[in-house]
Amino acid sequence: MKRYLAPDTIEKFVTNNKQYPFKEIGKSVNDRPIYGLQIGGGQQKVLLWSQMHGNESTTTRALLRFLKEIKEDKHTHLLDSLCLYIIPQLNPDGAHAFTRLNAAQVDLNRDAQLRSQPESQVFEKVVSQFKPDYSLNLHGQRTIFAAGKGGKPATLSFLAPAADRARTIPKQREEAMQLIASIKDDLTGLEGAIGRYDDGFNNNCVGDRLMQMGIPTLLFEAGHYPDDYQRNTTSQWVFKALIACFQHIADQDFYSKSQADYDAIPLNSKDFVDILLSNAIVKYKGEIFKGQQLAIQYREDVKDSKLKLTPLFHSFGSTLDLRGHKEIDLKNAENSKVFDFSVEKEAVFFENLTIE
Repeated sequence: MKRYLAPDTIEKFVTNNKQYPFKEIGKSVNDRPIYGLQIGGGQQKVLLWSQMHGNESTTTRALLRFLKEIKEDKHTHLLDSLCLYIIPQLNPDGAHAFTRLNAAQVDLNRDAQLRSQPESQVFEKVVSQFKPDYSLNLHGQRTIFAAGKGGKPATLSFLAPAADRARTIPKQREEAMQLIASIKDDLTGLEGAIGRYDDGFNNNCVGDRLMQMGIPTLLFEAGHYPDDYQRNTTSQWVFKALIACFQHIADQDFYSKSQADYDAIPLNSKDFVDILLSNAIVKYKGEIFKGQQLAIQYREDVKDSKLKLTPLFHSFGSTLDLRGHKEIDLKNAENSKVFDFSVEKEAVFFENLTIE
């Protein structure tokens, strides 16, 4: 499945899987349908939503894989204990345009109090009617994060959002922390690549508001795995994390974990750029700087339904506190190229990458 996950992909999934009781639960700004699905007969009610930010499709792909495997009679035991309400794509307009914002240029994850957007109102109605015992807020994050300073790229990150500015630990937040610590221990093979997201309180964020309402809320962030700009490997890890989460909620076996176990997950650090050149000659505002590190970051766009990564200048200096997913030393380069630097100027000497 492509990383560019347009709304018609969800439409096709709904059409081709009639055994699932999908319902159109509302419309987006541009009148695109928003779908919801309730499955399972268990007592523990779990609300999941993805693509609140339209360009964060990795978790949606993991959700669709889960539904495909349920159809194949895998993991069906979970539905004896759980009742799941799934919104696979809350922001279909943003998904169509491959943008974080909705069609009204509003960040839905900053609209929790005003609920000014139709998508926010749809979500609020679901929360009010479904009354979840747990909620999973599924997102994606940029390639810039490491799991702790100097750590591996943060392939997955988690957060138990704060419920107040003092970041206290009420029961619902403690449960979210315990669940996250339990999930983390189950992700064998991803050691050192799991981070913890910043817990600064924002009353306008959906996760923070749900935690205020007393609902244990977990934020999932799908990040970068080396050489995986398609995020296929990351999506597999999200899937494993979801299964682990469902199992722990079903078994109610996560209470032995502590806040300390959660705090032991390293905080995300903005360590990475996509490309880091060493021993570069840089021209900036008419001056020449030799022996520089030059950082380059991809901009993500969609063209012809394909993801296009365009390399842009990020920063330079004699020593940058950054690492590159790809690092190139120009010390022995045959040609001493001079890089004419300005922030976010396209680095035309690198080819754009097109992701299918």
